[in-house]
Amino acid sequence: MGDNHADKVLRVAMVGCGNHAKHHFRSIEALKPSIKLVATIDVHPERARMAAEKYGAERWSTDYEKELAAGDIDAVILSLPHHLHAPYTVAACEAGVHVLCEKPMARNIDEGRKMKEAADQAGVCLMIAFNQRFDASALVAKEMLAAGEIGPLHHLSMDYMVHVIEPSTTWRRSVEETGGFMLPLIGSHGIDLMLYLSDTQPRRVYCEMAHFSSNWEGEDEVAIVMALADQCGVEIPATVRVSAHCRQKRTVLTIAGAEHTLAIERNQLLMDGKEIALPELPGDCFYRQMEYFRDAALGRKPAISAGDDALRTLTVIDSAFRSVKEQQPVRL
Repeated sequence: MGDNHADKVLRVAMVGCGNHAKHHFRSIEALKPSIKLVATIDVHPERARMAAEKYGAERWSTDYEKELAAGDIDAVILSLPHHLHAPYTVAACEAGVHVLCEKPMARNIDEGRKMKEAADQAGVCLMIAFNQRFDASALVAKEMLAAGEIGPLHHLSMDYMVHVIEPSTTWRRSVEETGGFMLPLIGSHGIDLMLYLSDTQPRRVYCEMAHFSSNWEGEDEVAIVMALADQCGVEIPATVRVSAHCRQKRTVLTIAGAEHTLAIERNQLLMDGKEIALPELPGDCFYRQMEYFRDAALGRKPAISAGDDALRTLTVIDSAFRSVKEQQPVRL
């Protein structure tokens, strides 16, 4: 499947045609003809059929295994409840099919390792869809940090404070299907972006959680303290705070260096409090993510948020739950 020819078309199937899938559908449509939507797959026949008609798929189906066996699908995009990420990814890998799987990678580290092992053994691309890596603010920040523009890192903090009244889907209420609530659904974005931009590895994780709402089973409030190690082994303190009950929304990643401090939001990048002009890029973060996945699946680029990179974020999430259970820091 790895073909470097510029005119190679990636034939994909969308698996899970719920509300969030619209971002992937629109990206596929915008990237035609380099990506071809072959099939839409969903357990609800009407939803699969309507998506196929709306976005021009060749066919629709409720049978995932049958579609994998058809032999005309190069890659699948998985937009599914978290408990299905591992089995659906493993099945695709065993069929020799590339995978773009929605975040978080899985419910726990054991499931994540099975996904990575299946992709490695099959020699296919497995990429986790952390779309915030493709925001213009994150892309510019990554370049600045890689160039050492703010000096050695001294501190990192991520605040993801939002107000949630009801989960957007029924399955998100369930710990069994979600693996938690605010940490896998929301906090995973912030943890991944922090680790990716800083190019650090978690050494120790300590976490406190609370559950107040009866509208879902998992955690509402999360406070994580970590020790992250840079490429020289120097440990940097880091914090992640996630809230479902903050009526004053705040989503910002702060990276303090010896010389400057970056503050990163979805559409804004500040250095020492002054806004940095961001480049005008084609499409949105979902478009750029799909474009990158296309190139990775076709062997033109190395996969991003894949393998050990993807497991790094899942390790922090898994360790946070373990820390709460054991009431002590987890050493990695």
